[in-house]
Amino acid sequence: MNVRKIFIHFKIFAETIKIEHTIFALPFAIISCFITVQGFPRISDFLWIIIAMVCCRTIAMLSNRLIDKNIDKLNPRTEQRSMVIGTFQVSSALIYLIIFILLFFISVSQLHQSTWLLSPIPIFVAIIYSFLKRITWLCHFGIGLVYFLVPPAVQISIIGEFDIWSIYLGLAGALWVSGFDILYAIFDIEVDQKIGIKSLPAKFGIATSLVITKLLHFCTILLLFYTGFLLELGLIYFIGVVISGILLFYENLIVKSNDTSRLNTAFFTMNGVIAIFFLFFSIGDVFIKWEFL
Repeated sequence: MNVRKIFIHFKIFAETIKIEHTIFALPFAIISCFITVQGFPRISDFLWIIIAMVCCRTIAMLSNRLIDKNIDKLNPRTEQRSMVIGTFQVSSALIYLIIFILLFFISVSQLHQSTWLLSPIPIFVAIIYSFLKRITWLCHFGIGLVYFLVPPAVQISIIGEFDIWSIYLGLAGALWVSGFDILYAIFDIEVDQKIGIKSLPAKFGIATSLVITKLLHFCTILLLFYTGFLLELGLIYFIGVVISGILLFYENLIVKSNDTSRLNTAFFTMNGVIAIFFLFFSIGDVFIKWEFL
């Protein structure tokens, strides 16, 4: 295999796992690192946590592509995915899945010993999510559960226990992600209704789903405010929450039940921007509060 073929292979792999969406997975983990140690975490802890997060997300994506391969064939939006058309083989996906599972457990083993005992839980949740849309229209909260686990898991991985703030921050992350997963399901509403895939849009329609998303994102902002008050964070953090709230409001505003033409902007662009803004404002506030004051 020459260099060009290796490059193409890894390019296809990156496209398969949507590597650019990793940004959605990291903000709550990174923020939790800084809050837990009240400043800048040890480089080793920080890097192993990031590796574990990236591995967990990659495991979830590979599992999803494997589990949904036959469903993806039936959907015009996904019928050209690499595993469907054969440019990325099932055998390759399974090899990568094993590698990333091993790498996940290696990274976890470098953190607090309590983390090792609890480490199968996020992997189980990440994999089982792909089956939920065959069972319940509440499947969106399955991916939310993965993000709910992140802050307490990060805290446990550093100090061996978790505090109540990590629960509230985890709930905020869960509702945010569940909300934009509902938006994502609007892409496939017609196909899902046709082939029997369960989702909130498929069951209740676009209008009701958009109302539910708005409520989830409103609760997200309330929880972020409460977390900040609980931790006695400063003005910079709350400015970040306000900006995130405005962006979430705009995200929900541009998608209408009779006009979903800007759904790509709402799901992909806006959520990436929100993640970056919230991350940097939160870290900035935590760093100033505990490193300089």
